[in-house]
Amino acid sequence: MLDRNMLSNTAYVILGILQKGPTSGYDIKSKVDMSARFFFTASYGQIYPELKRLEKSGLIAGTERLNGRRARTEYAITSTGREALLEWLRTPSAGIDVRDEGLLKFFFGGKLDRDDLLARIEALRAERVADLERIREISRCVPDEADELQLAVLDYGFGLYDYVIDWCDRMLTRFGSREESEFPVDRWNPDDVLTLLQTVGGGDTPPT
Repeated sequence: MLDRNMLSNTAYVILGILQKGPTSGYDIKSKVDMSARFFFTASYGQIYPELKRLEKSGLIAGTERLNGRRARTEYAITSTGREALLEWLRTPSAGIDVRDEGLLKFFFGGKLDRDDLLARIEALRAERVADLERIREISRCVPDEADELQLAVLDYGFGLYDYVIDWCDRMLTRFGSREESEFPVDRWNPDDVLTLLQTVGGGDTPPT
């Protein structure tokens, strides 16, 4: 029996998809791409080894079925697998590990001149517009079996990328309105920092 503490997030994605009904490894990948892609990705190289581990541990069961002239394995979640999934759903999450190269470049962009900084913001905006379009693609292909919570996560995706695009627009206005002589912007100005913190936080200026 596989220690449930050793299960990866990919394993739980597989269990989560299989709770909706039996399916193949290929279709699991397709379902991930058309549902959870904007917040979790899984490759064939991750999915198929996990299917073998889950089947060996008794959390899923595979059955060979003919698909035309070819046989393929269709997997179904077992009662033990459902228990493992429910146990995982009830445990606290590990948190978010955000990796955004565009935002990282902006974070360290204090030495850039005006045009280079604006180009970085515009590039970040274009990336998020593309992400938002992928969310729209997903929304146009929502399966009939999607439940209310899955639709709520889709709404989260719309809100997230809408916010980031709006933030990029505000940064373009903020830094685009400045003269070239005001760059680079890494010179420490306490008044500017406090003003920015107040704008971002939407509240009172932090105490000095």
